[in-house]
Amino acid sequence: MPLPYPSDHFRKQNEDGVYQITLPQEGIPRQLAGPIPASIFLVRDGFDPTAQVLMNFPAGVDLEGSGPARLLPEANRSTDLTSLSPESPTVLLEMGPYGTFERVLHWTENDARANSPERQTLYLRAARSLLPGHRYIVAVRNLVYDNGAAIEPEPAFRALRDGTPSTIDQVEERREHFELLFRSLRKAGVDRDDLVLAFDFTVASDYNLTGQMVSMRDQGYDWLATQTPGAGVVVDETRSEEFDCSVEGEYVWREVRGTYPVPLFLDKDPETP
Repeated sequence: MPLPYPSDHFRKQNEDGVYQITLPQEGIPRQLAGPIPASIFLVRDGFDPTAQVLMNFPAGVDLEGSGPARLLPEANRSTDLTSLSPESPTVLLEMGPYGTFERVLHWTENDARANSPERQTLYLRAARSLLPGHRYIVAVRNLVYDNGAAIEPEPAFRALRDGTPSTIDQVEERREHFELLFRSLRKAGVDRDDLVLAFDFTVASDYNLTGQMVSMRDQGYDWLATQTPGAGVVVDETRSEEFDCSVEGEYVWREVRGTYPVPLFLDKDPETP
């Protein structure tokens, strides 16, 4: 998966002005059955509201020395309020209308399954589901390595942060966007000079997240309305078994197995070979 993730770097408008998530095929994990096609993400106009924020800093991050919010095992795996502090090394901002913002409670974890610090993922996990259609900014600062040395930004981000020239076209194309991002962070009290990484992402719209299920519900109700009033749904019974509910532990009086018609929302009948 291309990191950092999720990022609006991969959220682009198509020729019809519709936003799509355009992830590179080479960055998508493979399954045992084969690669997951990147095209399946094109139907999304934003990212999942419960998506985990993934980052990587070569040589790993010393979370204890850096001091971001972490889980408190002694408190039933809840998190403290460090992430809401103005001095928090990690920042998750929910951007509202008219330039307003709100810090979002979160915690951080290192990937315990990584086989080397260079490939270790730093997770930022929001303590609540994010809001559909809303934009969020992630900012990271004042992190240290295990030896106590300060983590420095990667060259591409440093060029954006410091306004220095770059020969990378993709960096130059993103300068205007990042200037707006840095301006929003400054309003939230986050100095761009301290940043080692910052990026933003947009959560998928409510319609995009729920539209298919709502459509299936509505079509199901429409189908029921065409059935004979009062007749209910007829079950083609294949087996029926009754039980004695006076026996302790028996709560089911009759178990009926059979088939009944319902609207089909799959590409084909699952019974068809």
